[in-house]
Amino acid sequence: MIPALQRVMDKKIKRSCRIIILSPTRELATQIVKVFEEVNTNDQIRCVCVYGGVSRRDQIRELERGVSIVVGTPGRV
Repeated sequence: MIPALQRVMDKKIKRSCRIIILSPTRELATQIVKVFEEVNTNDQIRCVCVYGGVSRRDQIRELERGVSIVVGTPGRV
């Protein structure tokens, strides 16, 4: 996650998706986002987790708000 954060922070555009991280399971995807939240000291960088088994509408709404990093499972991404 740290190299991904460095790459996003080097760019001036913060609202567009810059990085997609594919995870084999939803549990691992949520763990990756949790680590991101612990490491991210700059609240301008947004990370969203997308995976199956929950409402697509809520996840789409989060994506429309603008994100820099998307973490998700293959089926939902």
